[in-house]
Amino acid sequence: MFSSLALSYITAWRERKSLDRRGVSLALIGRVPGALLAGLALGLFAARTYDVVFGSLIIVATVVSLWRGGVQPTPIALVGAGFASGFIGTLTAVGGPPMALVYQNANGPTLRSTLRSCCKIKFKAS
Repeated sequence: MFSSLALSYITAWRERKSLDRRGVSLALIGRVPGALLAGLALGLFAARTYDVVFGSLIIVATVVSLWRGGVQPTPIALVGAGFASGFIGTLTAVGGPPMALVYQNANGPTLRSTLRSCCKIKFKAS
């Protein structure tokens, strides 16, 4: 975990000039309630339920990524992707895909620095 976190911050630092600070801020606004909801869900549902939810979300994400034009990084999309990232990331430790959908058409440095900045912030439910 330490090496992954270190790599994320090194990448974000190296490409900090391309970082979408506004996008990261909006995503974090959504990420906190998403993580809190996931923490609540962890206490309420059986582990099998998470598999079904996660699998369903992957299918939805695949369909969305094929949608012509993709998802644009609007404020609503960024907060929504942040929420989904917080929810999925807390349940499965894989919070990057919702944000990657929003930034799928961004240039490489912006994509790398932004995803590394907002998707490596972990909220652990106990």
